[in-house]
Amino acid sequence: VPRISPWTTFRKAGRVAGYMSQTAQRYKVLERIDAGGMAEVFKGTVTSIKGFDKLVAIKRILPDLTADGRFVRMFLDEAKLSLHLNHTNIVQTFDIGNADGTYFIVMEYVDGANLKDVLNWMLQQGRRIPPEMAVFIAMQVCKGLTYAHERKGNDGTPLSVVHRDISPPNILISKEGEVKITDFGLAKAVIQLERTDPGIVKGKFGYLSPEAAYGEGVDPRTDIFAVGIVLWEMMAGKRLFLGKTDLETLEYVRRARVPSLRQIDPAIPERLEQIVAKTLAKDKNQRYTTARDLGSELATYLFAQGKSVTSYDLSSLVTELVENKTPGTPVTKEDGGIIDILIQNEIDKFISVEEMADLNELNLVGAQPLMVEDFHRDDTASELPQFGFEDPRTWSDVVGDEEGSLEFSVDQQPAARTPAATPPVSTPNTPRLPATPRPTAGDRPAATNGNKVVWIAFITLLVLLVCGLIYLIVNLAGG
Repeated sequence: VPRISPWTTFRKAGRVAGYMSQTAQRYKVLERIDAGGMAEVFKGTVTSIKGFDKLVAIKRILPDLTADGRFVRMFLDEAKLSLHLNHTNIVQTFDIGNADGTYFIVMEYVDGANLKDVLNWMLQQGRRIPPEMAVFIAMQVCKGLTYAHERKGNDGTPLSVVHRDISPPNILISKEGEVKITDFGLAKAVIQLERTDPGIVKGKFGYLSPEAAYGEGVDPRTDIFAVGIVLWEMMAGKRLFLGKTDLETLEYVRRARVPSLRQIDPAIPERLEQIVAKTLAKDKNQRYTTARDLGSELATYLFAQGKSVTSYDLSSLVTELVENKTPGTPVTKEDGGIIDILIQNEIDKFISVEEMADLNELNLVGAQPLMVEDFHRDDTASELPQFGFEDPRTWSDVVGDEEGSLEFSVDQQPAARTPAATPPVSTPNTPRLPATPRPTAGDRPAATNGNKVVWIAFITLLVLLVCGLIYLIVNLAGG
């Protein structure tokens, strides 16, 4: 384990302490708005330095999963990846942190509903999303995926992002008609902490691609297949791949048999069905190569059909849904909910992931004793020799009286003292160090360093005076 300089340790410890004091009471939970298989989401506020409040969404890993290292790493994957993504069609991440072993992600709050809620609500109303509106939503999703798939790091290296979990719950639509992708917790990227094991299937079974269902490698075409599933379901008004069990659903995905949309709704244009069929091709080499290609194809279709769909159309639909939606559960101390109070207490101890890295390094130092070499600022400095070292205290004769006073003698050797009789102590495992011989009076230096300096200065001054006198005499004689 690499050692960390104590100076770095002290500096980072100060930074962590300062950060914790600044972020206390920064986030406040207002209400619980959603919960999934891995995390729950709260609506909250963040207070800026100047006292301004901003609505945010706070995602918290479920308590029963906190002890599972794999779920925690999966949760952190989403956070680490989201920090690199900043696009109008992707939910923005503001902060990432930890509090008492619980992990949080502070994200942009999207005031609206997810696509799953929209589809369920319209199904209850006996309605389906119009084909042109479904195409518009798919286009916006393609824009966000195009940005994520093509995103590069600061060093120019592609991040190789694949979402792998494009599904209605992860597509948010605001009351302003904005479409945003969220939940990159299952994404495959070079920077992620969780390395996906070969053969392990992750994600919602009904929205997997055939290659993902077989546990094979995935690429952007996996997300394209998922967009095709969502587009098909929006127009058909029902699930595409749904069995009685997860295993049966997985088998449907592997077969990738897609019913004709025109048989469900003859009003759907043939050209649109062809686009969906290509998107849902079982062979990934037969699909659209990139999300950009699919998005362009959908835009061309809308233009050719003379269909005008804007965010205003989505805004009217979502606003109607939100007005009839049951509000979330408020989180207030007046309700006496001990769980809600504990959640707020956790938020009050929030530590940013940047400071978490400093804490991890501090833990490395604390896990091992500090060594002398840790305090060497110059790595090239030579070490002390391991032999010939004498204790300077042995260079003076010290005679101690019974009261503990010290008397210095120049000519005498230390007076011998008769120690009290004590039983011998047996220490077979303790090595004895060889006794260092004390120097005799003849071996000790005749003068101290201070006396030498005085004598050298005196002689130098005397030489200068003599030279000055000689110079003066010569000049007088010459005159």
